[in-house]
Amino acid sequence: MATVHREPNQVKWIGVRPGHNGEQIIKNASANNATVEIYEVPADKLLFIFGYFVSITAAVNVAGYLEIHTAVPALESTLYAAGARAGYSTSVTHNFGNVPIEVAAGYFIYIRSSAAAPVDAGFNGILIDA
Repeated sequence: MATVHREPNQVKWIGVRPGHNGEQIIKNASANNATVEIYEVPADKLLFIFGYFVSITAAVNVAGYLEIHTAVPALESTLYAAGARAGYSTSVTHNFGNVPIEVAAGYFIYIRSSAAAPVDAGFNGILIDA
């Protein structure tokens, strides 16, 4: 019969397991017809995003975006785009990636709303030394 190795003291771990040597990052923000910075990856660090969400509460047509921008800042990539139609009250989207998204030092995570309606977005990940 095969034996299974179990890590001791799993209950005491809060956030990132000690073997990762990183810092857990959980950030969220709201935007209303604007582009709002959620987070900047510090110098000499890498951010690995494991999950993110976009939530829209609107009675009008609106699109919400969670984006990665370069240090310029210029749009590098859109993590997620969600939309709500007039007459519908809420649209929520979330994703948990099997492979984390790597974001380099000096890059920014932004949330953007296309109209005067609240858009909430956020992410969770691990910040490690580059």
